[in-house]
Amino acid sequence: MKTSREKKTPIQALAALHESASLRAVTGPSLRPGGFLLTERGLSLCGFSPGARIVDVGCGTGASVAYLQEKHRHRALGVDVSGDLLPKNDRKGNITAVVARAEELPLSTGSCDGVLCECVLSLVTEPGRAVEEFSRVLRPGGFLILSDMYDRSADTVVPSVSASSGQCVSVLRTRPIIEMIL
Repeated sequence: MKTSREKKTPIQALAALHESASLRAVTGPSLRPGGFLLTERGLSLCGFSPGARIVDVGCGTGASVAYLQEKHRHRALGVDVSGDLLPKNDRKGNITAVVARAEELPLSTGSCDGVLCECVLSLVTEPGRAVEEFSRVLRPGGFLILSDMYDRSADTVVPSVSASSGQCVSVLRTRPIIEMIL
């Protein structure tokens, strides 16, 4: 058992942050800036029919997976690198989530109608590889809903908060760098 003085791994620190009442008071269940309002905006641009298969990459606690299932009746799957954050199941047993990296999705080629990636690409070690994976799992005509934070003022990659600190943003990339990745 870890004592409060033992150093936590970045994933443990991030899990603790996401489980904190203080963060949830600010962000609500979505645990990210923009919350479900931003999710809803992305979904409205895509026009998915009920039953669409959507993978939420970086699903964290699974709040968006539940939202996709309950509000829109989509077949949603959550993927997150942290087994600590993944939902075991909601009380109805409906949330499906797996441990995997964004760069190596455990899904068949062309198997998804949509990929949801909210406030996650900035945390991925190989963002270009992750975008290639998103493209691989999307069916022809499928949609990528991508939202993230970026630094509007800098010309280069700016370390903002150390990744080892377990904070939500390890590196803020600039818009031109993000556009180059995409």
